[in-house]
Amino acid sequence: MTNSAPIAQAISAISPENGSVVTVTASYTDLDANDTHTFSVDTTGTLGTVINNNDGTFSYDPNGLFESLAAGETATDTFTYTVDDGNGGTSTETVTVTITGQNDAPVALETSVSLTQNTLSTVFTPDFSDLDISDTHTVTFDFGGGGSVSATMTPVTDNGDGTYTYTAQDTYDYLLAGETATETFSYTVTDNLGASSTNTVTVTIMGTNHAPVALETSVSLTQNTLSTVFTPDFSDLDMSDTHTVTFDFGGGGSVSATMTPVTDNGDGTYTYIAQDTYEYLAAGETATETFSYTVTDNLGASSTNTVTVTITGTNDAPVATALSG
Repeated sequence: MTNSAPIAQAISAISPENGSVVTVTASYTDLDANDTHTFSVDTTGTLGTVINNNDGTFSYDPNGLFESLAAGETATDTFTYTVDDGNGGTSTETVTVTITGQNDAPVALETSVSLTQNTLSTVFTPDFSDLDISDTHTVTFDFGGGGSVSATMTPVTDNGDGTYTYTAQDTYDYLLAGETATETFSYTVTDNLGASSTNTVTVTIMGTNHAPVALETSVSLTQNTLSTVFTPDFSDLDMSDTHTVTFDFGGGGSVSATMTPVTDNGDGTYTYIAQDTYEYLAAGETATETFSYTVTDNLGASSTNTVTVTITGTNDAPVATALSG
C-alpha cells in the first residue's frame, strides 16, 4: 500500500506588539487518517520567539522586538513548520504573524542643564524617549509645580527645532568661582496620540570670578596736616573675595617713583603723607598729587585706577620780626 504524504497549509495569525503569547495550530490534511504525525519548526530569520509545544500547536511571542511600531502600524514575522507522518511523508508550510503596533507613551527623563554666571542663558533639549520612533511630540513646561522657578515667570523660549532657550531668573552675582546654584521646573512630553510623561529640569548655574573694579579715589588734606588716612575706593561683586592693594608712584602720576608716601595700616586703610609742605598755598588755594593703585583679588583678577590727593591751603598768620636801631 502506498503512503500518502500529509499536506501542510499556510497559517496566518495576529499578535499585538506587547500582547500575550499567540498560539497557532498546525493546519494540514492526510489521506492516511491513521498516520501518527509529529511536528518541527524552523525559526531561521524569525525575530520573535517560537516554542514547539509538540502537540501540533506553536506558541509565538513578539519578545519586545516590535515596540517601535506606532499605533496603526504593522510588521510581519514568519517561521515554518513541518508535519511528518512517520512513514516518510512530510510537508512544510509558513506561519505568518502580523504584529500590530500599539501606542507606547513617551518617557520623560530628568534633564540637566548647565550654564555659567557670565552667560545666564543656554540652549537645551528635554531628555525623553519613545519606543514609537515615528511619533511626534509636544513639550510643555510648568513653572508652578513645586520647582524653584516662579509660576509667573516664562524663562523658556521655544526655538522651533526641538530645542529651547532657558534664561536664569537671577543674576547670581553673589556666586564665587566654583560655587553653584540651581533652578528647577517640570516639563511634560505628549505624543500625537495623547500619551504623556512628566519629569524635572534642573538648571545648575556655576559661579565665575568677577574682577574687582578700582574706582578713582579722592583724598583731601590741609596744608596744616599734610597727612591723612584713606581707603582705596573699589568694588567687587564677589563679596567674600579677599583683596590686596599695591601702589605705583611712577606710572605717570605727579608723585615721584622714588617716593613711598603710603603706609599700610593693616586694616584696609592707608596713611598718605604729602610730598611737599605747600607753604606757598594761600587760604582756599589747592594743589594735587596723583598716583595709581591696583586692587587684586585672591584669584588674580585686578583693576587699576588713580588716587588724587587734594591739598587745601590755609591762612598763615603773619610773623612779626623785631626791628633794630
